[in-house]
Formats: sequence, structure tokens, C-alpha cells
Amino acid sequence: MIKKEIFSPGRRMSAIWQIRLAAVAATAISVGVELLEYSVPLGIAISVAAVAAFGFVGGLYLPAYMRRLSYSLERGRLTVVKGVFTVKRSMLELSLASAVSVRSTPLMRLLGVRRLCVFYPKGRITIPALAQTEAASLALEVHRR
Repeated sequence: MIKKEIFSPGRRMSAIWQIRLAAVAATAISVGVELLEYSVPLGIAISVAAVAAFGFVGGLYLPAYMRRLSYSLERGRLTVVKGVFTVKRSMLELSLASAVSVRSTPLMRLLGVRRLCVFYPKGRITIPALAQTEAASLALEVHRR
């Protein structure tokens, strides 16, 4: 039985998303500053909205999402729990798995985080933040069955 709470890779994945959000927020703020020439209220509104969105998503939502994220593998069944406002529990009998994929972006590889997707005939189950070794061992375990 493997039961694992995902904390360290989750923090790294939060950092990855915060970097992405900061780039988007910086772009929106620069657009807002450029719009100050033409419309002061619009420029201020866009800049404030960008900072507020970054603060909410990067500071509150992502850490809460990553704290909730967990998986377990026991008796041939993979269970993934994730969500903030609504908690989603996905269960899959490993005998139904048709393929498994471990993916990562360059930034994820730099921080040692992987995303695991287990495909089955009606869809897929994704674990978005795993350590590299953990993703490889879980993929091997799923592939064996």
C-alpha cells in the first residue's frame, strides 16, 4: 500500500504557477501603465485587477489546492483527491488503465516536478505534482498491472 501526501512537490508546483502568474500580472500591469496615457481609470483598474488576481490565485488558491492534493494506491486501485471549493475524489482500478504518461515542462524539470496521467477507456486521471522518482515508480506500478 502506497499512501502519499504531496507536500514538497506541491510547494514546487505552486512556485511554478506563481512564476507564471507573476509574468502575466507584470504584463497586465505594464499594459495598465501604458493605458494611463489614454485613460487613467482604465489603466488603474487593469493594474489593480492584475495585482488582486495574482494575490488571490498565487497566495490563497494554489497553496490550498496543493495542500488538498493527495493520492493512494492500494489493492490495485488508484485514488486521487484534489480541489479547493469542491473536493473531487477520482478512483481507478488499475486493471482498466490503458496507458500511463509522465510529463513535465522545462520549468517543472528544473524544479524536479512531474505530472502523471493514467489513461483508461473513458478518460484519464491526473496527478499534477509529483517528485521525479515518485512519478517514475508510480508509473511503473500502474504499467505492471
